[in-house]
Amino acid sequence: MPRVLLKTVTHSALTSLKLTEADKPLALLAVRYAEQIDGAAPDDRALVLAQLGPKLQAALESLGMSPATRAKAGKVGTDEARPAAGTRDDLRSRRVSRAARAH
Repeated sequence: MPRVLLKTVTHSALTSLKLTEADKPLALLAVRYAEQIDGAAPDDRALVLAQLGPKLQAALESLGMSPATRAKAGKVGTDEARPAAGTRDDLRSRRVSRAARAH
């Protein structure tokens, strides 16, 4: 299987976003971090990833590209469609009660 470059994936994901002019420098920085991780020598890759991985993650999160940031923003595909914890607990309680009465 050919190696997928982090730069390629990062750039592709960023291209799919509607970035504002203010977002573009951070997006370029994210691509640069990905390039540096991809270009690290095999012996240095773990160290470079340890140093730049969190910075890349922070940049992507700032641009709304993580599940957590999308959830906070109320985007599609988040937990919004799930019932609130209280509702789930209530439903579970009723189901247990019905099962107990059936025995």
